Amino acid sequence: MSRPWPGFRGIAVMAGMVVVVVVIAALANPWSDDRPEGPAYDSWAQVSGTRLPEGFETRAAAATPYGFVVAGMASEEDPSAELGFRLLPKAFVSSDGRTWQAADLGPAGRNDDLDAIGAVAMSGKGGFLVASGRQTTQVWTSKDGRRWTPAAGAGRGTPPPAGILHGAAGTDTGVVALIQPTDDPDQGADTDVEIWASMDGWTWGRVAQPLPRQETEVFELGVFSLDDQVMTAGYRQDPPPSAASPDDTPASVYSPAAWTSRDGSGAWMSMANRLPGALWPTAALTYQGSPLICGATVATPERTRAMDMLESPYDVHGPPACWTRNSDDSWKRTGRFGTGQLPDPTAVPLTEQRLSSVVDVDGTLIGVGAANLPDGKRTVGAVWTSRDGRTWSELAAADNDLASSTATIELRHVLRHDDTVIAVGKEETYRNTEPYHEEYTRIWIPKP
Repeated sequence: MSRPWPGFRGIAVMAGMVVVVVVIAALANPWSDDRPEGPAYDSWAQVSGTRLPEGFETRAAAATPYGFVVAGMASEEDPSAELGFRLLPKAFVSSDGRTWQAADLGPAGRNDDLDAIGAVAMSGKGGFLVASGRQTTQVWTSKDGRRWTPAAGAGRGTPPPAGILHGAAGTDTGVVALIQPTDDPDQGADTDVEIWASMDGWTWGRVAQPLPRQETEVFELGVFSLDDQVMTAGYRQDPPPSAASPDDTPASVYSPAAWTSRDGSGAWMSMANRLPGALWPTAALTYQGSPLICGATVATPERTRAMDMLESPYDVHGPPACWTRNSDDSWKRTGRFGTGQLPDPTAVPLTEQRLSSVVDVDGTLIGVGAANLPDGKRTVGAVWTSRDGRTWSELAAADNDLASSTATIELRHVLRHDDTVIAVGKEETYRNTEPYHEEYTRIWIPKP
């Protein structure tokens, strides 16, 4: 019943595609040496009794003015369905991260043509949910997070095309979405990713493509909003150089792919030549007045040479990392992530650690993700903290309800609403006997 999480699989598209990158505002001093006072957020516990249903798979989450929103899909028994169940879009809202209630999606929430809700976006116009399917893309709007009105889709408005949803981000004036049109999202697509923008969620228009059309693949597209800009980013797999001899196999070359736009609906400017190298962005925010991009490094040609035959570009992803922008608009890597109780990254593949989300809580940066243990059988949740953006420390998984002897744990989102901070992830168990598979969305909060 569970579908692969797009964040952990490489999605390749031919170069007409567009990647949306995070908003970046005018910069202040890059990094201050003043360490903020306040909690260290170095101790976490899993919340019990959240009442999020079994099988609910979180694909998107956001902190909003009215609380936390998690969205995705869940299975529902239906004897009339071919498989005895249907997968339906679902969303839940909470003011404290402990008690959750189902959001009202209206009749569009019963449309099993839709894939999971893949994006939660906030803008000056309110909240937006976006889900795409084989026949339509559905958009909802809300002013309170609990009742969502179907906007574009299902005969309403002018929605983006159906296809693979790569993400959506809110702006001061509306919302921007990345859609890769296709008749069958389960089979992928060989079409270009398109940027679509809307001011109200009802009327959408396609934005001119910033990418030139050429024989280049772009992986791991993401779209982020920050201050007064929108940013799309991923990385390119460029054609390898010519072989020196028939026996020589040139390594693939990976390079940055990133663009910014003031509001997403106008011109997009490339920033690839300002980045230090290829990166896989999973988060972006403003920290101490400067934009910060976090995610993973992408393997150098030397490492790639030995991995060219592997199936997924994810295999060339390196360890967690963050980058900040200098006064001359160039970018540099800032600090390194500690490995805590995880294996030495020089002794295991660098892809064993994954950073999924970062939030700034009054000067303390909190990053969450996951790590594969050396036995290859378990995945544990990972939490890193930093008080200056340069030095990151990882918390011990076993001491923070982030490890299980029978289940895999992955943290995917870390969010702040008012004075409350939560991490959202999943706990998944496979067995040789019934029930063969169980999956739960779990919530973690800092201990007092």
